[in-house]
Amino acid sequence: MYWNYWNRRGLEDAITIVIACGIDSIVSRSYQAFGLNLTLEEREALIRENAELLYQAQRLKKDLNLAKEALAEPDILDDENWRLRQQIREMGGVPYDEQIEYISNNPNEPF
Repeated sequence: MYWNYWNRRGLEDAITIVIACGIDSIVSRSYQAFGLNLTLEEREALIRENAELLYQAQRLKKDLNLAKEALAEPDILDDENWRLRQQIREMGGVPYDEQIEYISNNPNEPF
């Protein structure tokens, strides 16, 4: 309950501790149900291992989200580029690449 309280108060490591303790409890009870008795050191090693795996999973999830944002950026820039070209045309202008008759199949390719 103590760590769950701190988790709700915003302590980020508290959720890791709560989850690791829950995993330890489930694992130790499962082992006891099958007749395997773990020493305190073995249980602590499992807690550390599970906490490390949880941390790695959180880090990978964060990295995945950053990669998704980075891959979406060219599309966002293309949309912005198209919108700005439309504004230039609406004001009676001609976008620069059309002035020099530049044609490309890749809209992100520089001039």
